[in-house]
Amino acid sequence: MNSERPASSKASRKEVKRPKATMTIQQKVELLDMVREKKNFAAVARHYGINKSTVRYIQKNEAQIRSSASLSFREAAKNVSRVRNKYIVRMESALALWIKDCMKKCIPLDGNIIREKARSLYKQFSTNEGAEPQPETSRHIKDFTASRG
Repeated sequence: MNSERPASSKASRKEVKRPKATMTIQQKVELLDMVREKKNFAAVARHYGINKSTVRYIQKNEAQIRSSASLSFREAAKNVSRVRNKYIVRMESALALWIKDCMKKCIPLDGNIIREKARSLYKQFSTNEGAEPQPETSRHIKDFTASRG
């Protein structure tokens, strides 16, 4: 008389968790081009292995995705999968060029100098552009704070 119950079938099976699939901005632009070619959502979803609702969600944010793709001119930015504030994207690109230039000239840099330069570049880009629409989901410009890590 064994009073123990057998393990449930779910507990005994080792289910592999499906990895989260993220699409790069470039892939999203290609998806949007397929939708523009009048392919239906189901065919596009099957092609990329995603749900139809994801295709519709990407199409809903088409303007932000295309503007973010046009701003991403750095090689490292080609792998971006999330639409970000265009001023921050421009500031990061300019900051990377500035840091490379300082390294070539053997100018010593530390975190405080880099943060201050990032703040000044962000302020310069955000004031030059005026009130253009943001590719970010929020309706207002958030104050920029340079991170310490």
